[in-house]
Amino acid sequence: MELRDFSEAANSFSPNVASPRPPDGKGTEVAATYVVSNTNPTGWFGNEMHSGLFIIPDDGDPEGKFLYDPSGTYMNREMGSGRALYGPDVSPEEYLKYQLLDGPNVTIRKYATTPEEEAEIIKRSDDIGGGGFFDCTTNVTRAINGVGPFAEIQETMWPTKLDRQLRQSKRAVGEAHDLESLRQLLSK
Repeated sequence: MELRDFSEAANSFSPNVASPRPPDGKGTEVAATYVVSNTNPTGWFGNEMHSGLFIIPDDGDPEGKFLYDPSGTYMNREMGSGRALYGPDVSPEEYLKYQLLDGPNVTIRKYATTPEEEAEIIKRSDDIGGGGFFDCTTNVTRAINGVGPFAEIQETMWPTKLDRQLRQSKRAVGEAHDLESLRQLLSK
């Protein structure tokens, strides 16, 4: 993990993004959680396609990657029954390409999260599992609500409602809509 220094002043503008520097002077480890909102038209419920999330550690360790696609159809030979994928097979680019097959209305938002917050999101995702039909957004909101930058996110079953909550929270540190902008977001 990269150690980043967040001063008191920075924290006053970005609450829950990172803790102030601890007394030992080493800084606070911060990595990234990405929430995916696919709000393309479904033909059944308007613009209510899909939600998912992935975590990419700042230290570049491929074993630390995590993707959660509850009630989704994204397939990878290593994907578990809980619709989670761990390790080097997690490819944000491939996941975005798959979501873009539905149309262009896909947003990936990046959030600064600590290793403890990420561990909590992964634990919740494992506990929740893959879900049933139309549980994607419900399960994503259950995995993130109340954790770090997602403190105000409320449970919902609607991708557009989650997308609106994420946009209005103004806690994202960046967003992507296509492969090029995702690559730039991942490199920051």
